[in-house]
Amino acid sequence: MPYVVLSKAFRTDTKTMIGKGHVTLSKEEHWSRFSSDFEERTNYVVGKQIVEEIRRTVSALRLSGRVLELGCGDGLYTQDISETAETVVATDLSEDMVTAARQRLKDMPHVHVEQQDAVALSYPDATFDAVVMVNLLHVIPDREKAVTESRRVLKPGGGFVVISYTNAGMGLLAKIGMIYRFFRAFGKPPKAMRSLTVAETRAIIETGSVMVKDARLIGTGCKAVVVQGTAC
Repeated sequence: MPYVVLSKAFRTDTKTMIGKGHVTLSKEEHWSRFSSDFEERTNYVVGKQIVEEIRRTVSALRLSGRVLELGCGDGLYTQDISETAETVVATDLSEDMVTAARQRLKDMPHVHVEQQDAVALSYPDATFDAVVMVNLLHVIPDREKAVTESRRVLKPGGGFVVISYTNAGMGLLAKIGMIYRFFRAFGKPPKAMRSLTVAETRAIIETGSVMVKDARLIGTGCKAVVVQGTAC
């Protein structure tokens, strides 16, 4: 979700062990509270128009092979990734979001939903043909580390895509309205959350040995940053 600064994103008082690498996961406690109606709340905050534009953008990527999605939430965009991918591994830190995504995607045998931490993935190097983050990079504390982990599990030449809500390019009144709706829908935002510009997003991605091929802003009301690159 778009915003600027604000409260603590994650607490580490609850742990769970998952994955081949037995990665220890911290319990996600902000977004998990909204897993049952996350899509409805998101539509209220940013509007269906930008959500549908993001979905069209994801579909147009026509990702193939084995695709990893980080921060899948309730699985909305996973559906669009799955249209062309041979296999999709959709992941989220939140157990509740994983449960919601599994329910939504239960009739798609080529989609596997797992709990993973984007900054400490349990997958071997060079596992995936593409990695996708939709509305994740701007809400996590260690953005550079998430990009580095994504690059690690990408095959050489694999595709890397980041799409994130932003208030860049929005007028003052539109920003105020969106912030008001966010507080009503999701409460006080996590501390790590901030709005990223196209240039900032591109710079973060390039720290992870990813060659950026396309970087742009989409949306006519609420906006989203789209950055697409290839693993060097």
